[in-house]
Amino acid sequence: VRYSEEDWQPYRDVLHEVYAEIWKLRDGEPVVLRAVDFYNPAISDWREAGIEPECTAALEAMNGFVRDVAEADGATMVFAKMTVEGTDIYSYDLADDCCLQRLTVGRLYDNLSPTYSPDGNRIAFTSTRLGDGFAQIYVMSADGTGQEILAPVAWGVTGASFAPAWSPDGLSVTFHRYVNRIPQIFVMDLATRTVRQLTSFGRNTDPAWAPDGRHISFVSNRSGSRQVWIIDIKTSRVRQLTRLGQARMPAWSPRIVEQN
Repeated sequence: VRYSEEDWQPYRDVLHEVYAEIWKLRDGEPVVLRAVDFYNPAISDWREAGIEPECTAALEAMNGFVRDVAEADGATMVFAKMTVEGTDIYSYDLADDCCLQRLTVGRLYDNLSPTYSPDGNRIAFTSTRLGDGFAQIYVMSADGTGQEILAPVAWGVTGASFAPAWSPDGLSVTFHRYVNRIPQIFVMDLATRTVRQLTSFGRNTDPAWAPDGRHISFVSNRSGSRQVWIIDIKTSRVRQLTRLGQARMPAWSPRIVEQN
């Protein structure tokens, strides 16, 4: 099947972004978060356009590259690596420059977007192990044991979930989840296992927790284009942060602790 230039044009910029992130990683950037998210909402639009096989083939040509990178205390790194059998999460001891450890076993599904809890004891990640590309948020111990789904699935009501991010105190995880085919921002209290939906207007993705633990930035098209917004999780007040171009994947600078 061949597609016209007009068919490809809406997706060309996304492909370029994917390649650009990979080259940044190969050029030795010390930390790259979500270098390639195969199930990013922007990429998932290819399915609706009916050109998924061609886009999938383009991404699979990058087989073997690191897809996601996260660090706990700087001594250990976790990342997701693609193979023909699927995508799995590995850890590597940077301090001793050794000891590659496979934490998940894909068996034709994908495990992506690993992120350490603030204390380094747990890892949240995305997995399609429920089948049919139905990605959900999971959590496991840092050594790969105790893997379990984090947020319960409401079959027929909620869809795939992506982009987990821990709160600074490690007590909650935010993520975006599809509801009626539209992504929205959620937060889960780990102690009570209760899930709360934070957004309902527009398409909202890629949440990132502020160091104060009260605010979450995210990307939304509610203003007509993808821009960064911030929500106060206590008051639900939302404000727009960026207004130019198209924004993706916001990240906060860490809070600096003064040394005495």
